[in-house]
Amino acid sequence: MPRILQDPRTEECPEFASAPFEAIRNIIVASQQVTAEQAAQTLTDAWTQAHATRIAAWDQQVQDDLALQEQERRAREEEEERQRQDRAREEEAERREKEKKKPKLNDFVAKQAIGDTIQPRPASFATKKLEDFDYIELWYFTEEGCLEASRSNRAVAEDTFGLSKVDDVIALRPISSFKASTKVIQDINLDWRQMTMAKNGLLHAMSKAEWPQTHVVALAEFFLNLEYHPYRRRQQGEQILITYQARVRREWHDALKGSEPVFDISVINDALLKSIGDEIWDARRAEGVLRLEEALAHTSSRPSAPPAVERDRGRARHYQAPARGTNLRRDRSLSPVRGGPSYYRRSPSPSSRNAQGVTESRPLHRAISLFAKVQAYPLPSRPAPYAWADTATTSRRATPPLSGMAQPRGVAETRRAAWSTPTASSYATTGNARTAAPTQLTTLDTNAPAAANRTTELSAALALRSSRANTPYKPEACLPLSLQLGFDAGVRSITETFTPPNKPSICEYANEFNKIVHKEYERGRHIGPFTRAELESIIGPFQTSPLDIIPKPGKPGKFRLVQNLSFPHLPRNHISSINSSIDSNLYPSTWGTFSVIALLIWRLPPGSQAAVRDVMEAYRTIPLLPSQWPGMVVRLADDQFNVDTSDCFGLSSGNGLYGIVGDAGAQLTRYRGIGPVSKWVDDHIFFRMLRRYLNEYNGRRRAWAQEIAQSGGEQQDGGRLWYKGKSMPDGRPEEFDEDCTAVFRDLSTASPRSQVEAEYTYCIADIDEISEELGIPWEVSKDIPFTSTPLYIGLVWDLEARTVTLPETKKVKYIKAIEEWQTSPTHTLQEAQKLYGKLLHACLVVPSGRAYLTNLETFLGVFHNSPFVPHTPPHDTPGDLYW
Repeated sequence: MPRILQDPRTEECPEFASAPFEAIRNIIVASQQVTAEQAAQTLTDAWTQAHATRIAAWDQQVQDDLALQEQERRAREEEEERQRQDRAREEEAERREKEKKKPKLNDFVAKQAIGDTIQPRPASFATKKLEDFDYIELWYFTEEGCLEASRSNRAVAEDTFGLSKVDDVIALRPISSFKASTKVIQDINLDWRQMTMAKNGLLHAMSKAEWPQTHVVALAEFFLNLEYHPYRRRQQGEQILITYQARVRREWHDALKGSEPVFDISVINDALLKSIGDEIWDARRAEGVLRLEEALAHTSSRPSAPPAVERDRGRARHYQAPARGTNLRRDRSLSPVRGGPSYYRRSPSPSSRNAQGVTESRPLHRAISLFAKVQAYPLPSRPAPYAWADTATTSRRATPPLSGMAQPRGVAETRRAAWSTPTASSYATTGNARTAAPTQLTTLDTNAPAAANRTTELSAALALRSSRANTPYKPEACLPLSLQLGFDAGVRSITETFTPPNKPSICEYANEFNKIVHKEYERGRHIGPFTRAELESIIGPFQTSPLDIIPKPGKPGKFRLVQNLSFPHLPRNHISSINSSIDSNLYPSTWGTFSVIALLIWRLPPGSQAAVRDVMEAYRTIPLLPSQWPGMVVRLADDQFNVDTSDCFGLSSGNGLYGIVGDAGAQLTRYRGIGPVSKWVDDHIFFRMLRRYLNEYNGRRRAWAQEIAQSGGEQQDGGRLWYKGKSMPDGRPEEFDEDCTAVFRDLSTASPRSQVEAEYTYCIADIDEISEELGIPWEVSKDIPFTSTPLYIGLVWDLEARTVTLPETKKVKYIKAIEEWQTSPTHTLQEAQKLYGKLLHACLVVPSGRAYLTNLETFLGVFHNSPFVPHTPPHDTPGDLYW
C-alpha cells in the first residue's frame, strides 16, 4: 500500500446530492434502477467505507513509524553504551598500568593517633624462617626475644649483607635475616607466661608471612586447647603441656615439609600427653631422691638451726613486704582503642621475682588473638599481703574504713537532720556482695565531727571502688581487662558543676524511685549520698542529667528510670550535655541483625534448635573508670547526690561498652565449642544441631572463614562491626557477626543429660558452665528453652520451614500504635520515630510495606532544629499506615 501523507481524519465527506456529482448519480440511477436520492446515498456510503479503511491504514503506519524510531533509538543507545564501556575499559587498563608502575604507599586516617602500644617486632631471622614455612622457636616472640632483636638491629648495620641460597640461586640478604640468636631458649625451657605471650606473636607473624589460613587457625586452636586443658589444674600440669607443645609443634613443622599426610595439630593426643607426664614425673622423682640424699648428707655434717630462726625464715619468706617504689596498681588510663573494641588478657602465672621477693609483672605484647585484636597492658600480681581491698592491714582495735555492707561506727549517736527521701543505707556497698542492707532513713549529720567522719568514709568508699571495679564478670577468664578498674566511656572533663532538676515524675512516683535507689545501693553501683560541697571536695566539679521515671508498657507495677544524658539539647551558658562529646562510633560491636540471623538459619542442618537468653541488667554490669564519674552523678534531691559508677542506658557509648564485653563472651563461648551464637545487645541466641551433622557443618564453616578472609574480613559501619563474606546473586555481600574460625564440638558427654538432649551437640548446662567461669549473669526468668521456633529480636523464626513471622502480640501492638497516632493531627519527632521504627520492623517480614513509609520518612525530615514542636504529617500519611 502506498504511504499515506496526511491523516485521513482531516478529510470531509463530499456532498454527493449536489450538482457537481449529477452525472455520476445519473449513471447509478440508470444502471441500478434507483432514485437520484438513493444514488447519492450509495456514493456517500462508499466514501465512508473507503475513508474508514484509510484511517486504519494511517494508524498502522503511525505505529510502524514509532516502532522503527524506538528500534533506532535503542540501537543508538546500545552503540553509545558499547563505546562508553570500551572507553571505560581502556581508561581502567591505563589506570591499572599506571598503578603498577607507581610505588605503593598506604593512606592514613586523619586526626587518628597511633595506638596505645606498638607491636614488638621479632628478629628478622624468625620472620624469614616463617616466610620459608620453617620451624622457629617461640622464644623469638617473647618479650625477651623481641628486646634482643631490637638490640641486635641496632648493633648490626642495615647495609650489612651476606650471601644466602634462595631457590637454588645465591643472593644477598641482610645479615640479621639468617643469623640465629645466641640467647635463644628452647620451647621446652619456657615458662607458661612466656609460651602464652609468644604464641600470640607467632600467630600474628604467621598471618603476615601468608601462611594458609587453615594452618594458622589449627595452630591457634592447638594453643587454645592447651590453655583450657584439664592438665593445667594438676601439679606440674603446665610443664607437661609446655613439653607437649614443644615436641608436637616441632613434629608438625617437620611433617609439613614432608610428603606423607600431616596430622591435625589442634587435636590433643591424651595418650601422648600422659606419656610425657609420666616421663616428667619420673625425672622429678629421680631428682627428688638425689636432693634428699644430698640434704641428708649435708644435715649430718652441720648443727641444726634453732627452731625460732626457722620460724623467722619461714615468716620472712611468706610475708615479706613489697620493695619501696614497687608499682602495685595498674595505670588507670586504660580505654578502648580508637576505632574498635579492646580485649585484654591476664598473665596466668607470676613472671619473675625481684631481689625483695616481690613478683614483678612484665608488659604483655599486642598480639593476634583467637577471637579479636588484642591490646594488652602490664598487670600487677599479688605477692605478700599489702593494702588491697580484701586484705586486713589495720590493728584489730582500729576502726576499719567503711566498705561492703558495714555500717559506720559512732554515727548513730550524732544528731541528724532527716532527709525526705528514704533509701536503703546512708552508705554504698563497695564489694560485689548481693546481700540485703538494713533499710533506714537516709539522713545527714549536722554535728561537725560526725559530718567530717561521714565525708571521710564516703571518700574512702570512692577510693576503694576506684581500685576495684564492681562487676559480676571475671576479667581473669580472658574477658576485657578494663573490667578490673572500669571503662573509659568518653565522658569529657567536667569544669563547672551543673545540676538541673529532675522531672516531676520523680516526686509523683517517689516510692518507686526510692526502691530503685535502694537497689542501686544494694548492688554497689551507687555511692553516696553526698551534699554538693562534699562531692566537689572529693571529685571536683560534676554534672547531673535529669531523671525521669516511667511505667513499663504492658507491665503493671513495673517502672523504668530514664537518665537524659543528652540534656541540655543545645549548649547553654557554656554547659553541654554528657552525650554531646561522645562519638559512639569509637565503641563498635557486633549485632545479630536480620540479615545475619536469616543467613545463619538458612544454612543450619535439619533438626537444629535455638535457645534465647537475656543478660541481667547488661549495661549496669559494666564499670566505669573513676575519671568518668563526675559526668555520671545522679541528683536525688535539692542537695543530695549519688555517684553512679556503672554504665547506664542512654549513654551514647553505653551500648558499645557492653558490646565489648558481650562480644568477648560470645567469642569465648564459640571457642569453647558452643555455637553458633549471635546477639542483639544483651539478647543472645544459641543454635545447636544434631551431632551427626557436626563435622559437615564445621567443614562448611572453614570454607566461610576463608571466604571472609578473602573478602576483606572485619568491617565497621558506624557503631556496628561485621564480617564480609562472598557476594550473593543480588550483588550484596553475605553478612556475619563472627569470622567463623571457631570449631564447634560435641559436648554431649560433658555432663549427664537426657537421651533426647544427648542427640544434640550441647545443652543449657554447657552454656551455664562457661557462663559461670566468665561471670555472665543471665536473667533466667526470661530464658527461652531450645526449640525449633524461637522468638528473637521480636520475630518468630521457624528453623525447619526457614520462615520468619511477626508475633500476634506485635501485630496488635503495632495496630494500636497506628490507632493512637490517628487520634492527633500533629506529632513530635519522637512520636514519628517510634511509629516509624515499629513499621520498619514489620517490613522485615513484609518487605512490600517499605513502599508505604515514604510519607513518614518525609515527615521525619521536616523537624530540623525543633524536634519538640508538633508538626502536621503529609496529607496522605493516614492512608499509608494500613497495609
